[in-house]
Amino acid sequence: MSTEQSIHWLDWGDEAFQRSLSEEKPVLLALTATWCHWCHVMDQTSYSHPEVISLVDSRFVPVRVDVDQRPDLSHRYNQGGFPSVAVLDHQGELITGRIYTPPEEMVQFLEQVSSRYPETGEADGHPGDEATPVPAAAPSAGEPGSEVTSVLQRMEEMYDATYGGFGYEPKQPPWDGVGLLLARYGHTRDRNLLRMATTTLDGIQVGLYDRNDEGFFRYSVSRDWKVPHYEKMLCTNASLAVTYLDAYQLTGRRAYRKAGLGAIKYMQSILFDQPAGLFYAS
Repeated sequence: MSTEQSIHWLDWGDEAFQRSLSEEKPVLLALTATWCHWCHVMDQTSYSHPEVISLVDSRFVPVRVDVDQRPDLSHRYNQGGFPSVAVLDHQGELITGRIYTPPEEMVQFLEQVSSRYPETGEADGHPGDEATPVPAAAPSAGEPGSEVTSVLQRMEEMYDATYGGFGYEPKQPPWDGVGLLLARYGHTRDRNLLRMATTTLDGIQVGLYDRNDEGFFRYSVSRDWKVPHYEKMLCTNASLAVTYLDAYQLTGRRAYRKAGLGAIKYMQSILFDQPAGLFYAS
């Protein structure tokens, strides 16, 4: 594909955000990885679609980041899997985002976001020019702040009541989201939060847990978790080991204990380099 027919990506840095401010355009951040199958699919489909290219180059400041080179940006802006698409204002604040999106949906998404900017972000003025906000009342002990409440509401909207998890295929194991649900259940004893967490954990264990060699596969190509992408990552297994053992402590379900310990066993036996004292990433 020629340069004229592709998105003109920038590196993460001051240039991109200065352009966002001066041109009053949001930043479109693409989080990708060389090992990510769906990242390559999105490059070959959505990011190669003429209308997507036109919209991105005319209405956004496009920035592309390899998550292995910038794990800090991956941690901050990951939308639940890879590829992640995050829309930011000129100060780097997240406006909205999503994971893999096919071309037709991507066109709609780009049109909707760009038509509402800067109302959706904070593009007016310069950093430090904003009026001093009135401090919100501190939540009482055990009560979540407004940010946590907003996240929980969004999770309920995206929750897949049939198979667990959030959104549709491809489906990434949402260990941070499940951890939040478990933590809030510990405070509130809200059975709905526990149901969301356990349905998700049950689906992941059925579809992504390797019963032969133990450990978890990276993600599912299908909504029901049963078509895994056959790759095992250190970050996936470390995060899910913690999540499943936390769930075991909260619920007493032995299946969660077995899964958590199995993930640890896999990391120690397969991913750990004894002479070097280091773990392989995958």
